[in-house]
Amino acid sequence: MIIYDLNKNQIKDIQILYELCNQKERLTLEPIPKESKLFYVQYKENQLICFASCIFSDNDIEIRAMTHPDFRRNGYFQQLITELQELYPDRTILLPWNGKSQTARRCYESLGAEPEPAEYLLSYIVYHPFLSSFYNSIELVAESDKEYLADLHSHIFDEKINNSKEYIHYFSDAGKAYRIVWSGQTIGMYYLGKIHIAPNNTSWYLYGFGILPKYRGKGLALQTLQKLNHKLKEGEQLVVQVSERNHAAFQLYQKFGFSISQTLVWYVL
Repeated sequence: MIIYDLNKNQIKDIQILYELCNQKERLTLEPIPKESKLFYVQYKENQLICFASCIFSDNDIEIRAMTHPDFRRNGYFQQLITELQELYPDRTILLPWNGKSQTARRCYESLGAEPEPAEYLLSYIVYHPFLSSFYNSIELVAESDKEYLADLHSHIFDEKINNSKEYIHYFSDAGKAYRIVWSGQTIGMYYLGKIHIAPNNTSWYLYGFGILPKYRGKGLALQTLQKLNHKLKEGEQLVVQVSERNHAAFQLYQKFGFSISQTLVWYVL
C-alpha cells in the first residue's frame, strides 16, 4: 500500500524491521530519509513485512526498500515496483546497491534492472587548520526564495527549469539552502542538511553544490569548502555523494580531504 505520511506506530514498526534486516545483512542507508515524499508499507497479520521510502529528484525515483527475511521471494517488492510504474510511468526508478548484498542484486536483476556507474559516499571530519585570509572573500548567505534557487540551479547544472524547480521543491525540506557570494556576485549554491549516521556524532550532508560556469577554474569551489569547514564545529562530519563520472567534483573533494566511506551502485528500471 502506498501512503504519503507515516504515523508513530508505523515508524516503530519500520525501526523493528530495520533492526531485523540489519542483523541479516548489514544495512548502510537510512530507512526513512528526510527527503522521502512517499512510502510503501505491506503488513501481514499486523506485522510489517515490507517497507520502502521513495525519494524524488529530477525525473527519477530512488527506492530504499527492505523485506522481512522470512517473507522474501514472495513478490512484495515486485508489487511495489508495479504500483510505482503505474503511478509515475514517465519516471526512471533507481535502486541503490551497496555492492555487498547479493540478495538485493539478484532481486534487481530479476526485475530487468541494469547497473549504472558507481557513486561514492565521501566523508570528511571537520577541523580548522586553514588561514582565514584564503577564503575571506567568500560569503555563505541563507536563501529561501525557491524560484530564485531553481533558476540558479538550472544555470549551474544546465538543467531544464522545470527539473530544477522539482529538485528544489523536493529537497528544500531536507536541508537549508545557501547562496555562495564572491566579490558581491552570487556564483553558486549548496544545500546543507543534518543527518544521523552514528550516535553522539553530528553529521552534515552537502548536496546541490555547484559553481556557475563562468566562475569555474578560479579555485572558488575549494574556497567555499574551506569557508564551510570553518563554520562547522571541529569533530563534526561532512558527507557528500559523487558519481564516478564526475571526475572534477571527485578530485575536488579528495583534494580537500574527503575519503571514500561507501560505494553505491544504482540499478535502473
